Amino acid sequence: MLVNEKQFNDKMNKGLVPDIVNDNEIPKKAVLGNRNVDMIIVPYGVKEIGDWAFAHCPMLKEIWLPDTVEKYGRDIFLDDDKLEKIVVYSKQETEQLYYVNEDMPELFAIAVKCFEKSETYRFSNLFDESWLKWFDSNLSDYIDEPDETGFNPFLAGGEEDYEDPENDIEYYKKKQRERKCGAILKRLKSAKEPSVSYMEKYKAHINKHKSDAIRFILDNKQESFNYLKIYAEHDFIEEKDIPSLLESFSDESYIDNKAYIIKYKEQHFKNKNIWDDFKL
Repeated sequence: MLVNEKQFNDKMNKGLVPDIVNDNEIPKKAVLGNRNVDMIIVPYGVKEIGDWAFAHCPMLKEIWLPDTVEKYGRDIFLDDDKLEKIVVYSKQETEQLYYVNEDMPELFAIAVKCFEKSETYRFSNLFDESWLKWFDSNLSDYIDEPDETGFNPFLAGGEEDYEDPENDIEYYKKKQRERKCGAILKRLKSAKEPSVSYMEKYKAHINKHKSDAIRFILDNKQESFNYLKIYAEHDFIEEKDIPSLLESFSDESYIDNKAYIIKYKEQHFKNKNIWDDFKL
């Protein structure tokens, strides 16, 4: 997608533009701990981003990074749990146009948060299929990790610390399963499908953890309907799942989801009166 300079400047006006030092560097801890920022735009030409530059920003959802960045510090997105999109953009200097890859932002955010690989930030292959192959290989390894991997409870000393759900191993494992299912559904959402071997593995994982996948869909209200369609289009819905799905989406805020499930049942499982579902 091409974006002209006015459109790009409008985007910059909506986000936080961090301070730059030495002409081309975002310093250490530039936005560390900012509890309000939800979008960050790193200006074109920046070549270095310091340690923990955007870490511990609990509301951060989207960041734009130029392909001019050559050096990334440690843990720049540490604990940015709501980060959903990392948009990498390039600039055509002669025409004042910016090129944005629309298919990768969600997957790039997953790579940064889940894979912890230094090569994640190599942008040279980000706009072709080689990066997707790299992503699938690492996503496959990620879903194979034990769900307790990375569990590190914070126990400061008070009794309330022990009662925090973040310090409960079972809660942590449940959230990890949900993240893994979410990563797979986001991968299936992208324009280019994975190879057959990865697709089989992803489908097997979702089929094994259906409740975790549905919890991810429920938790992502704005995209909930789109993720449900992906879930259905990849044949994860069985007839025996219909009652629990209708129950999960019984809240009025999921009315489109519920209607979709009822229609799906009518089209795929015709051995029962469709009106029975409205009793749930």
